[in-house]
Order: sequence, then C-alpha cells, then structure tokens
Amino acid sequence: MTSEMSIVRYPAEFDSTPPAGADPAAIWRVPVAGTIGSVVPDDLGRHLNELRMEGSTVGSDEYVPEWRDEQIAVCPQCGASTELTVVGRWGEPGGLECPQGHVWELADADVATRLLQHLVSLAVERGLVAVE
Repeated sequence: MTSEMSIVRYPAEFDSTPPAGADPAAIWRVPVAGTIGSVVPDDLGRHLNELRMEGSTVGSDEYVPEWRDEQIAVCPQCGASTELTVVGRWGEPGGLECPQGHVWELADADVATRLLQHLVSLAVERGLVAVE
C-alpha cells in the first residue's frame, strides 16, 4: 500500500514480536508523513515538580510535564525532517531515506532497530503495509 503513517514518536518500550506472518527476511519500507521522534525524560520538569511538591516557591504552581518529545531523525545532507521513509529488516537497525533520496542511519543502532520494529508493527496493525 502507498499510504503514509503520521508517527510523531515511538515509546521506549513495546512488544518487539514481529507481526503475525511477517517474513523476517522481508525488507520493509514505511513512509512517515510527520517527524520521527522519541519521548525522553525531562529532568528539569521533574525537578520543578519535586520542588513544588515540597512547598518551594521556585517556579510555577502548575504541574510541568516530565516527558518531552525529542526529534531524532533529520537528514544530515539536506535537513529534511518530514516525509522520511524507514527501511530495513525486522531485528536490524532501520535506515532512513529523505524525499531527496539521501540515505543515512541513526547513530544508535538499538534505537534504529526499535524504531523500525515499532513502525512496521503500527503500519501492519493499521493496514498501511501488507505482510507478504
């Protein structure tokens, strides 16, 4: 199918079991319309909330989010951060391709592997790619 996913972030933990019937040798191509990011802890937000709970007058009386989105995929050649395609085999680090055809890999192979697995699982679940 040619539909795109609009994934903004992926979780740090998820079920890494391949989709039912998926060929582990298959090369997956999952287009992502939005940016690709990860949810990371925000230590400053956590610290400000702790101070607030202790009765400190530092900062705001409002809750501050303790997690933030961090963009992890930007083309090193042209700076593209949307309309990227994640390509690879299940269990291997996924490579990235921008609309201009530049191909690169994320520095962290573990993150790249989990990203590919997460996107393939979501794409299959949503019927955007077929398991051959």
